[in-house]
Amino acid sequence: MLRWEADELANWFEEVSRETPRRADIEFVEPDLRFDFQNRAGEPVIMRIQFEAEFLPPWGGDTRGRAHVDIQVSVEDLANAAESLREELLTFPAR
Repeated sequence: MLRWEADELANWFEEVSRETPRRADIEFVEPDLRFDFQNRAGEPVIMRIQFEAEFLPPWGGDTRGRAHVDIQVSVEDLANAAESLREELLTFPAR
């Protein structure tokens, strides 16, 4: 994941937590990792994390080489994840 993509991920987490996402999913230059939310009507937010190719977990995936995990996350936890990711990114200068 590139630095600017991590910034976008933090922004997307915050948008979803505020119920103002510009899009339902976020993917990256390397399309092997993708996040999308399945439900945003109240709490918890149901988020799907999709994996392909190099990001496939050891237990494998479906016949198309994909796997996903659905997680439930609170709005507060999403906002905290955005803030925490931004703090971590301060150690990596933007190029």
